[in-house]
Amino acid sequence: MELAALNCVYILQLNELVLPDHWIKYFFIAQVYLELQLNSDALRCYEKLRTSHFACSTYVMSQLAMAHHNIRGL
Repeated sequence: MELAALNCVYILQLNELVLPDHWIKYFFIAQVYLELQLNSDALRCYEKLRTSHFACSTYVMSQLAMAHHNIRGL
C-alpha cells in the first residue's frame, strides 16, 4: 500500500515537470515508467522513439524487451 502511494507521488511529480519537447525527454520518461513498473506507458514511449528516429537502436530494443518481460511477469 505504501509503495503504491509512493508511486502516485512520483507520477504526479513527473507530470508536473516542465520539460522541452525533445527526444531525450522520452528516454527519461520511459525509464521512469520502467522503474515504477508502468510497463505499458514505458512501451508507448519506447515505441514512439523506435518509430521516429531510433529504429536501429539496440538500447531502445532492449528496453522494449524489458518492458514486455515485465508485463509477462506480472
